[in-house]
Amino acid sequence: MIADTPLTILLIEDDRAIAKVIALELEHQGHSVRLAWDGSVGLDIASKNEWDVILLDIMLPFLNGYDVCKQIRALKNTPILLLTAKDEVQDKVFGLDLGADDYLTKPFAMDELLTLFMEHPNHVLSRELILENVWGFDYYGETNVVDVYVRFLRGKIDERFQVHYLHTVRGVGYVLRSED
Repeated sequence: MIADTPLTILLIEDDRAIAKVIALELEHQGHSVRLAWDGSVGLDIASKNEWDVILLDIMLPFLNGYDVCKQIRALKNTPILLLTAKDEVQDKVFGLDLGADDYLTKPFAMDELLTLFMEHPNHVLSRELILENVWGFDYYGETNVVDVYVRFLRGKIDERFQVHYLHTVRGVGYVLRSED
């Protein structure tokens, strides 16, 4: 567990696939997670309830994460961790200056997943093997967390370069190989 006692966590994230992965992991660790899909709803939930920590994306619909962070910080001192794909130094400095306590760029376990595939090219890797090697524990939840991350990885590799390297082996897992 990442804390001695379970935490109540508000996750404000518009990417439902990523939100599901994060929530599953935190719930597996014993924490309680509430989800909000946009900035204005997230701000409303944050201001009306007490949270141990708020995980906040920056690029949100209706009200961006920077504005949400600023408004939450004006109301309370709840720790805020910005989770975002924005990885420029000025983005981090800006977010921290607005009152965020920390800044983490997405994706989180993607490097480990890509490394696992690259170390075993042309070998089919089961979802269970991927969970064990990437997340480092015996995972008792749904194995579709792997599917979500593989889909995200495909977006970064296959779709970006219009070449298919990550292939699904139905009922077994995934394999990294060229299209041939």
